[in-house]
Amino acid sequence: MPDDIIEKVNNPDDFYKSTTKIDIYLIKRSVSKDELEGPYGSIISYLEDNKEVLWIETPMDKGYPLILAQGDLVLVDVKKGKTIYQFQSAVLGRKKDSNTNLFLFALNVPKEVKKIERRVFFRLKITDLDVVLKIKKNINDKDFISFKGNAHDLSGGGIKVRLILKDKKPNDYEKILTLIKEEAITFIEFEIDKKKKINQKIKFVSSYKDEENKIGYISFSFVEIPRGIQDSIIRYIFNKQREMKQKGIEFDD
Repeated sequence: MPDDIIEKVNNPDDFYKSTTKIDIYLIKRSVSKDELEGPYGSIISYLEDNKEVLWIETPMDKGYPLILAQGDLVLVDVKKGKTIYQFQSAVLGRKKDSNTNLFLFALNVPKEVKKIERRVFFRLKITDLDVVLKIKKNINDKDFISFKGNAHDLSGGGIKVRLILKDKKPNDYEKILTLIKEEAITFIEFEIDKKKKINQKIKFVSSYKDEENKIGYISFSFVEIPRGIQDSIIRYIFNKQREMKQKGIEFDD
């Protein structure tokens, strides 16, 4: 995983400009709660003259508000083109907006933020996730050709699939490679959190064989993945990583 890039906020008025879109994740509401929840979309309302307090509009997700309380800890993503700047902040208080009658929430303003390029995602090795590849040769085909496999690793930007090789007859691995290299339309389907099914268009990136263990690997990138689906995958990886740490399982950063 690449090192974090920390940048100073040299021009707070421009960086925390009114109407800038942000995402809010609730990290901690009390000592007994330490789970990443979100994202909730919000907008910067204004930066106080002292440059130490930032007011944001009520964070919302599908029409549902996130009501924050003083002392809550949040993670904030500030969107600037293809780059996201991220920081943690404590909720200082709230007040009613006289125009909308919704709450505005006050956050303490950091002097430094973490710079995150959207194309960089942490990739975690996952061995217990079943997947189905669904392929059709052209857009007019009604039915997909389906192949079952397992994930080898997963990130917010793509997935590597593991398939068993067969010795005598043409196997799924070779069939899939033939189809996807002919630019067939390919989707991948898998389930996370035992309740959310992902059905996402993918694009071939690379492949290789482990002849000794009779396993084939194919890497795919996600194509035009919706932000909500990507965030769900990232949360799933975050939770799996935490489970591994609790069990004392080592993983590569």
